[in-house]
Amino acid sequence: MPDVSAGKKVYLHEKIEHVYRVTGSMGIQPTEVEIIDDRKDKNEITMITCTVDGSERIAVQGKLINTIRK
Repeated sequence: MPDVSAGKKVYLHEKIEHVYRVTGSMGIQPTEVEIIDDRKDKNEITMITCTVDGSERIAVQGKLINTIRK
């Protein structure tokens, strides 16, 4: 698994900075695309990456905790 543990922060910079707190990560199959479906009642982010050797996919999820206007 990648070195991203629950509680770490993720920053998404656009014209507005969005700060997310990682809630967890899990190994997924390449066919598990529903994990990135929008859920209208949730302010969350889902990032997909691979293990170093490319043999597994990892989904890292987080909740929005702050929005900073620049």
